This record gives sequence, C-alpha cells and structure tokens, in this order.
Amino acid sequence: MRHYAFKRKTWIILIHAIDTMGDLAVALGRRIFPRYAPVDATTLRRTEFANILAVRLDHAGDVLLVLPALRAIRERFPKARVSVLAASWSLELLEAQDCIDHVLTFDAPWFARGHHGAGWWSAIPLLLRLRRERFDLALEFRGDIRHSLILWLAGIRVRIGYGVTGGGFLLTHELVHAPGQHESEYDLDLVRYLGWQGHITVKPFELKQEDIQFADRLFASLGWTADNVLVIHPGAGLRWKRWPLDRFQRTAVWAREQLGAQILVVGGGSESNLGETVASGSEEIINLCGQLTLRQLASVLSKSRAFLGNDSAPAHIAAAYIPAIVIFSGANDPDRWGPLGSGVTALYHPEACGTCPRNTCPTMKCLDAVAVEEVVRALRHIWEPTVR
Repeated sequence: MRHYAFKRKTWIILIHAIDTMGDLAVALGRRIFPRYAPVDATTLRRTEFANILAVRLDHAGDVLLVLPALRAIRERFPKARVSVLAASWSLELLEAQDCIDHVLTFDAPWFARGHHGAGWWSAIPLLLRLRRERFDLALEFRGDIRHSLILWLAGIRVRIGYGVTGGGFLLTHELVHAPGQHESEYDLDLVRYLGWQGHITVKPFELKQEDIQFADRLFASLGWTADNVLVIHPGAGLRWKRWPLDRFQRTAVWAREQLGAQILVVGGGSESNLGETVASGSEEIINLCGQLTLRQLASVLSKSRAFLGNDSAPAHIAAAYIPAIVIFSGANDPDRWGPLGSGVTALYHPEACGTCPRNTCPTMKCLDAVAVEEVVRALRHIWEPTVR
C-alpha cells in the first residue's frame, strides 16, 4: 500500500485510482514487451551508470537538503557524468558543488512562487533536451508525479524515486516512503538503493580565502567584531512560514540593547521592505536585503555568532556554520524539514487544526504561539551558555 503525501481523502482516492489503472497498464505492457521490464535490484546495484540525472525542481531550501545525496551519487559513481535538473533560483548553489558536472535549469510553473515560471508549454523543449542527453539513470527526489511523467516521456531507461503524489507506475523502481525520516535521509535512500553506503555531512559552500576576506572586510567597515554578530532573516518564500515582523523587530532591539549584539538583516531583493521594517527599530541595525549573493551570505554567516530566521534557505545555510534559531510554522515539521546542523534550535508549535490551510489560514496560530520571550531565551543561551 502506497503512502501518499495528501491529507484530503478526495485527493487520496483520486490518485489511488490513477495509480491502480497505471499499475495495470504497466504490468500488461511488460508482459507484452518483456524487454522493457526493469532490472532487479541486485543487477541494478552492480550496474555502473555513466550518465546520471538528479531531479530537484522545487525551492532552494529543498535543494540544500539534497546536497548529501548528490555527494553520495558521486561517491558511488566516481566516473559518471552527473547532471542536476533544478530551477534557476538554485543555480548559484548547485554550481558551487564540485560533485556535479552540469546543471540543467527549468523553472517549473508549479514552483514559481514570486518568480515568473516559463509555463507548462516549456516542458516540451525540456523533454526534447532530456532525450538528446540520453541519460541512463534518473533519480527523482521529491516524489512528484509531474516530474516522474517528464522522466518517463524523456525515455530514461532507469527511473528511481517515490510515488507519494502518485505516478509510481511511471518509475522503474519505486521505493517505499515510510513516514518518520528527515528529508535528507529519504534522498540518501535513493542512492543507498544503488549500493552506496556511508554517512555524509556537506556544507552548502566550501568557502575559500577570498570568501572569508569578504566577511572580514564587511564587518571591519561597520566597526564590528564577528563574534558578536546576529544575522536575522525575517522573510520566507511563503506567507504562512513568516513569523510576525514586529516580533523580529522587538527581538532585534532587545538583542542590541541587552546582549550588545550587532544586528545584520539579510534576505533577497524582494524582501527589502521586510528588512527595512526590522531595521527601523534602531539606527544600529543594518539592512542588507538584496545586497548579498548566496556565497557572500554563507561567508558572512560563517563568521557570525548566531542566526535567527524563518524556515527558509538562509536558515539551512546558517545551520551548516553557526548556531541557528529557526522558527517553523505548523505545516512543516522540523524533524523532517529542519536544517542540517548540530546547533539548530527549532521553535515549533503545531496546532491541532486538521488539514493545514496554509496561505488561506486566517489566524496563523502556530506562528503566533512562538513568543518573543521564547526567542529571547534561545538567544540568551547562545550569548550566555550558562543561562537557561
């Protein structure tokens, strides 16, 4: 029995019906054309694939979680050409990974958020390109029926992934998606299925000397000492993931006055207004929203004392280098989606609301339940470790 990611029974019934018909069609096709039957797991683990495609088309935070799996692919297939199909907003991050040979970009309209997706029609030239690349193995990490369909239409012979949104019949090897693991472990399980074994810790950016010097110059220009800098990210790609701005502002002012922390507000260009609101609490709070690349952000974070922000890409980057306080909405469980790092403090108060309405939620009780006082205690513990 497949485990679906949907909560609404109507969706589960619909997708189950589609999968049932798909399973029957695939079984019939393999009986008529046995040469198209997938190889068994033992043979698969002995196969040395030469041209591999990894697919992660969603958001930068999700791509950060798949980095260990990409490194594991390189370890398992050291001579293979490894390509990643991802959105353009993840390009800078992926190009920094030396385990990847090539990045193909496709801005899927179903993940566009504030970006301008290319439209459904753009999947046609994508399909043609994938067919020309002649990949012999594809790993689809999200478990998205749309991505599985693209890989099937592209004619990739071995397709491994999950069927949590349906379409498992479009894969040659569908893995069981049992609840209870961190997302990075689900990603790694696909590579383990191919015979890889081990454990991997990956930093988003392997910072070079010039990266460190960038952060040093920035802090020197502000007259700051790095060990006293608190980096705040008040934004997130979706409204239902954002802690109230006034609470970020109150926390920033408290940290400045009570801890003597130097406050730096970061975010993308579209989050400049959020940064301005937080920085308006004090002339000594610096707003750098829209002024840093991801690599520059990583360098600044690596030299700072701590990070405070919502569940978003900067939190995942920060957790790889410094203590990070991350605020989660009730929709995303940090046990599954939390940043990878040993110094993460996840503030999470899920409400028993049934099916989460997310963007249409009128109350956002889960975020409202995270009080300034709770964040203050977490910050005080970082600045003064003996204080509980």
